[in-house]
Amino acid sequence: MRSFLAAFLAAFLGPAPLAALWCGALGGWAVVAAGLWRGLTGQARRASMFAHSLTLGGFVLCSMLIGYGLLQITIAATAGWWALVAVTGARPQRLIDPEGAGLVRLAAWASLSVVLAIAIRESLL
Repeated sequence: MRSFLAAFLAAFLGPAPLAALWCGALGGWAVVAAGLWRGLTGQARRASMFAHSLTLGGFVLCSMLIGYGLLQITIAATAGWWALVAVTGARPQRLIDPEGAGLVRLAAWASLSVVLAIAIRESLL
């Protein structure tokens, strides 16, 4: 006999690997949001938090407009958020640092995002 929680998760989140993907996506989104909140101040913080808060709804609306692709968008976003955390040390403002290695970090972020997206895709499909 399955518990209520297991039945709820199976009904709304799908199979276990898909539920893990959703949890990973929300976790990555939250870590990036915390990094934006901690690292920026004033107008920059408000603008970046507003834009970041629109990403989740934007993914759903984009895939609804196209008619498919929510799984692919979720995989790419999860890979991008966790790659950003890994490359910048949970400080996203480091990507635009003109005196530091901003462009090197940007290239590393893009490369790691692709590698993670392929790895996540292969593990799910």
